[in-house]
Amino acid sequence: MDQKKVNEICYRIKSLRLSQRMSQEELAEKSGVPYTIIVRIEMGAENPSIFMITKIADVLGTTLEQIMK
Repeated sequence: MDQKKVNEICYRIKSLRLSQRMSQEELAEKSGVPYTIIVRIEMGAENPSIFMITKIADVLGTTLEQIMK
């Protein structure tokens, strides 16, 4: 996947989290994805795996497909 697409996914995750007024810490706790990884994903410094995106999507009440569109 190219970096532009990864950045779009990372931005979408952050936007969804913020729209739900959820902290990075809360997302990390509920998803089981380490806090430092959540921070790196949202900064675009980490290429999240499909597994991580799926866990995050579940917590955010969306689907993998919606985050990756």
